[in-house]
Amino acid sequence: METKRDRFVRLAENRTNKVLETVRVLGNLSNKSQYQYTDDDIHAIFATIRKNLRETEQRFRTTAGREFKLAGGMSNSNHAQPDSSTTLGRTEEDDDA
Repeated sequence: METKRDRFVRLAENRTNKVLETVRVLGNLSNKSQYQYTDDDIHAIFATIRKNLRETEQRFRTTAGREFKLAGGMSNSNHAQPDSSTTLGRTEEDDDA
């Protein structure tokens, strides 16, 4: 019987290799003798990829419960912490950082 760890490793390796192959194929679009693109196109593509990578990584790092917690215990009881998966105030320029 396959353990949870074995299943994770098998699927993670397979899915990661698919992502890497897709990124490699995306790179083929950089051939300027075959394709025409702008800096805005490049920015949109890679900003979207970076955003999705951050969101996916965050899913691995956050606790499953995502329960409500107040910041600082009793002394700061009026200030709720945002969900750690929320990216408040981010702009496209932040994606380049």
